[in-house]
Amino acid sequence: MWKRGNLLSDQASSAKQTKTIYILHGDDEYSMSRKVAEMVKYFADPATADLNVTRLNGAQASEEEIRTAAMSMPFLAKQRVVVIDNPLARLTSKTVQEQFEDFLNRLPETTVLILVIDDYYRNVPIKGQWRKIWQVFGEKHWLHQWAREPESRAVIRTYQMPQKGEMTKWIMKQAEDAGGAFMPVAASVLADYVGGETRVASLEINKLLTYVDFTRPVAVEDVEKLTPYANPPNIFEMVDAMAAGNGAQAQKVFHELLDAEEPPMLFGMVVRQFRLLLQAREILDEGGDAKQAMKEIAEIRSKFVADKALRQARRFRMEGLETVYHRLLELDTAVKLGETNYALGIDLLIAGMKK
Repeated sequence: MWKRGNLLSDQASSAKQTKTIYILHGDDEYSMSRKVAEMVKYFADPATADLNVTRLNGAQASEEEIRTAAMSMPFLAKQRVVVIDNPLARLTSKTVQEQFEDFLNRLPETTVLILVIDDYYRNVPIKGQWRKIWQVFGEKHWLHQWAREPESRAVIRTYQMPQKGEMTKWIMKQAEDAGGAFMPVAASVLADYVGGETRVASLEINKLLTYVDFTRPVAVEDVEKLTPYANPPNIFEMVDAMAAGNGAQAQKVFHELLDAEEPPMLFGMVVRQFRLLLQAREILDEGGDAKQAMKEIAEIRSKFVADKALRQARRFRMEGLETVYHRLLELDTAVKLGETNYALGIDLLIAGMKK
């Protein structure tokens, strides 16, 4: 292909080198999306934003498109903003990587470049302790190392989904920011239902606050009445059919689920299930059991769920799970860019797994 954390503190962090390249990575796609929107609003002049804000998909955009967007001077404004989703997709060779580094080094200070990298981690034993190692953009990645060089104008921001014990506070804070409130026990119940899925949680928070009309705190009864996770649709059955290569059955179940849930919510459930299976498969490959799964996977809070997840994970190879998960992340990017929708994207994903 190639030949703000605190935004104000990022700008002031170096008197000699203004930070204009922001690398956002992690598995909390919802929080990254919110941060991108916040940064665009902060850096782009609202009067000329349509002319000075460009969003591209690194897996599809050409070198010329990216260079033109990033190297052009802003129109009647101090800065222009370029957002690139999936920026590493075509940066596969050493030569291409060096050319991309050169491009970044020559980026004009009038351009704010935001690179959005969907990532996931694995728990790896290092010196007798388990550490979370990011698999797409870890510390040893060439771009990560470039961004940490003293002369770099880059800022790295990591967005990890809330872990066990963190989601309840996250839900209450989101509700407060929206102008409403949750009773602590209601937030805890919702956290049990959605795990660490911030996008799904956000949809549920908005729905529940609207239901109570922002006039009282959301109670446990409200969560149990309105949240689909209280009576979850059979995502497990759909994924089981996908594992067996039975695309027809998987699509049948998927369309039944669509009758009960909105596509964005259903997409969040599918992503959550495959993330859980990735972690469960990793535990199996390390010789782990249900007890270890309950300890390490935030979404698992009982031996029954742990056994169920491990049983389903055995039907997949790690490579297959990684492929599906990456396709789901690519689908989410395509939806953001207006290229498709969740229902069609999942349908095509299932069709591609038919035996």
